Amino acid sequence: MTERGSIQLKKYREFGEIITELIAFFKQNFKALAGLYVKYALSVMIAGFVIGLWFTNNHSISVYGALGLMGGLGNILFIFFFGIATLSLSAAIFGYVKGYMSMGKREAMVYVPMYFWKNMGRICIVYLLMSMMAGLVALIFYLLFNLLGNWSILIMFISFFFIIYFWFKIILTPYIATEEDRTIAEAFQESYELTHGRWWWTFGLYFIMSTIASIFMYILMIPLYLLMFVPLFIGGDFSGLENEGMLMLIMNFVLYASYMIFGMVLILLLPFMYYALFDRKYGSSIADRIDAVDNNRQSIFENEGEV
Repeated sequence: MTERGSIQLKKYREFGEIITELIAFFKQNFKALAGLYVKYALSVMIAGFVIGLWFTNNHSISVYGALGLMGGLGNILFIFFFGIATLSLSAAIFGYVKGYMSMGKREAMVYVPMYFWKNMGRICIVYLLMSMMAGLVALIFYLLFNLLGNWSILIMFISFFFIIYFWFKIILTPYIATEEDRTIAEAFQESYELTHGRWWWTFGLYFIMSTIASIFMYILMIPLYLLMFVPLFIGGDFSGLENEGMLMLIMNFVLYASYMIFGMVLILLLPFMYYALFDRKYGSSIADRIDAVDNNRQSIFENEGEV
């Protein structure tokens, strides 16, 4: 179903067209997407913030070393909730896109709850497996890093680029698994095949859109930075553990909540990339094939009427 003024997702687009129409889709559907953001992401992050705040005020547990910048257990818990919020919002947006394509913009929101509860678990499993596979690759290179001391810097750079390469080969897996109702193994294989010969195209799109999202996020963060760091220059004291942990928790909440607003664009990017790559691989536009079937049916009915 295509409404007047709606954006057709199921077609091939060039690099620049995807960026232009993705931003247009985001603007056109911002009110609905903002509702999904509040219901499926912000509510989860607020719960994480409250729990993290309670731990920060009632437990003198601080984590340093590799996790030192997180500021303590409360912040680690909040970041965990942020991960859940990201997965939750992904499932909701995928459901909205599905409803948008099948029922139109006005009825798309009706489709979201059913799609969410059907696919949330699958999305969590897919991202968990993707992270584990990337972690396994990192572990292999880490072992090589320790075995080949003289080549350690080279191994480090190779591992960094290989992990990025691998991640963008399977980046479409969550959307394929839910949209096409594939098994996870089939979705991994399909993502790998669709991005074959188009890795730089996929990486470039994601890099540009994530850069744009980050720029807008840091613009929103300017008032918070001023609020937090100006007191340091006028004698403010944040040396205590509670102040330090609470300061980091507040900054993390605003940082991640701001990023998630523009991070919705990155979630929407997956369907746009998928349909463009799918159409490139399998030939003529999906929409054209669907329209051709509809036209054939209509002509059959007309011929039957004439008979």
